[in-house]
Amino acid sequence: MAEAAIYGWGHGDTYTKDMLHQLMETHDIISFDIFDTVLMRNVLDPTDVFEIVEERAKRHGLHLPDFKFARLGAEHRILSSGRRHSLSGIYEDLQQTLDLRLEDASWLKACEWQVEQEVILSRQQVCTWMTAAKTAGKRVVLVSDMYLSTEEIRTLLEKCGITDYDAIYLSGEHGSGKPGTLFDVMKAEQAGERYLHIGDNPVADGTSAVAHGIDAFLIPSAKTMFAHARGNESLRFSSSLQARCFLGRAISCICNAPFAWQADGTIRVTDAATYAYAFLGPLFAAFFLWLIKDIYQEQYDAVLFAARDGFFLQKLYEWYRKRHPELPRSQYLYVSRMACISASFETEEDIRKSIQFFRYAGEPMGQLMGMEHGVLSVSRVLGISKTLKDHFVRYLRQNGLHPAGHYAFFDLVSSGTSQSLLQKIFFRDLTGVYLARDFSPTSPYLDPHICVHHFSEKFPGAGNAELELGQQHGLSYEFFCSSPEGSVYHFDDKGKPVFLPDQRHSEDWTLAETIQQSILSFCKDVLEQGFLSNDHDCCSVAVSLANRRFQIASGKDFAKSCALYDDANDRRISLADAF
Repeated sequence: MAEAAIYGWGHGDTYTKDMLHQLMETHDIISFDIFDTVLMRNVLDPTDVFEIVEERAKRHGLHLPDFKFARLGAEHRILSSGRRHSLSGIYEDLQQTLDLRLEDASWLKACEWQVEQEVILSRQQVCTWMTAAKTAGKRVVLVSDMYLSTEEIRTLLEKCGITDYDAIYLSGEHGSGKPGTLFDVMKAEQAGERYLHIGDNPVADGTSAVAHGIDAFLIPSAKTMFAHARGNESLRFSSSLQARCFLGRAISCICNAPFAWQADGTIRVTDAATYAYAFLGPLFAAFFLWLIKDIYQEQYDAVLFAARDGFFLQKLYEWYRKRHPELPRSQYLYVSRMACISASFETEEDIRKSIQFFRYAGEPMGQLMGMEHGVLSVSRVLGISKTLKDHFVRYLRQNGLHPAGHYAFFDLVSSGTSQSLLQKIFFRDLTGVYLARDFSPTSPYLDPHICVHHFSEKFPGAGNAELELGQQHGLSYEFFCSSPEGSVYHFDDKGKPVFLPDQRHSEDWTLAETIQQSILSFCKDVLEQGFLSNDHDCCSVAVSLANRRFQIASGKDFAKSCALYDDANDRRISLADAF
């Protein structure tokens, strides 16, 4: 019989699906490592679980600084002393070391087990290998260096829908790990001619398996895949727990499948939901946390989410407000530059300043303002504008808004034009809350004294990521956030919005809706985990993922049939270029 060998990740050109399938066909007993192979956690590092426990313990009234290190120390002492390596044994040690009451030690143990269940998920591609092996008549077993019991491991596997295995072998129950006798125990109970072990750790799953006469096929953990990807600067911002949890969720999504790794250093992402959850979800979650903090600090009367960019963020805000009813109400505000400009003319000078916008907006603006044969009548324009302003104000008042109210005005990426004009038309105290401020255009309507808070100014300085917002980037963010309606044209005499025809195709909106739902899912996952802070590392992780999506992800076939609409040049731009 040939000597056992290591194949796969890090071993030349053997990391291929064909090689794995060939090995699985020629071996009758196939063992799988559990953590980072069959199962994974949606945090960056396993020890993040201990830090989440510490955070929850604080809210429970237990203050245990550096709990992670105490927890690691307890496990090390148990392994060194030869005592039973189990979750119960670890917390018995912690009870003595930290001088805990029995009920507090029990609470901490239950909390860790709860967090483990919350963060666990399967590596679905690996699960298909297990199913294929079982279908082919192979014996499939699971082997892990782990302190959890068989019963607890089964609970995690069942939670992920994994049942295609014959036995589980755990170091905590057999008194030895993979470098010791655990593989021998497995071989003694699972008689066969050829054994293959699949795992992620080069030592425990590679050299240890070979030392016991077992061929090994190594796959990368999700974190390892991401660390080797192009543009992976996000990892350098991972010093805070929240930043690592953001990264963990993103990486567990895009790097779930081991063979998503491409030879050019990219990770193949083939569906819009995965792409949006991993690369866009963190950005909007970080922005939303910043926005909530700003709302609490400023004590606004209401939060106005501007059409169309505020469409799905208002949904998220109302979902969150149901859990925090002390927050002010929100209003999805029908507004557009055209509606604001056309209702703001008071003098001939105002009209003169808008000639460029008339050219930009084209025929709809000319028709709205009574242009005939390319000529504008000043008196006619001023009269129409006054009527349009009256209609606009009627809409605002019908929605319970008042000139003296203290309002936050959300726009995605803005120079402040709409905010300035809204203040001219109606509001006295409007604070812009933007993802980013666009300083590039010189707008004739811009009031330099408007109050603007923008997320991208909150984490300046060396070592932090800076949001990239070129024209195509900006258009892509508008695509991600937009509503299914067209742009607001004006308001009728009853204060109802009238819309311009939407230039997008039906498949554009279908894709935008998929993206929005995935972004919302990421945001809700983070908020339900209980994080309410928003440190610089968290912001920088979110921004770097959004910026580096072009370098990291390949594939993206889902974007090829859709397009961005560039109003300035009346053209459609391939959406694939913006992904």
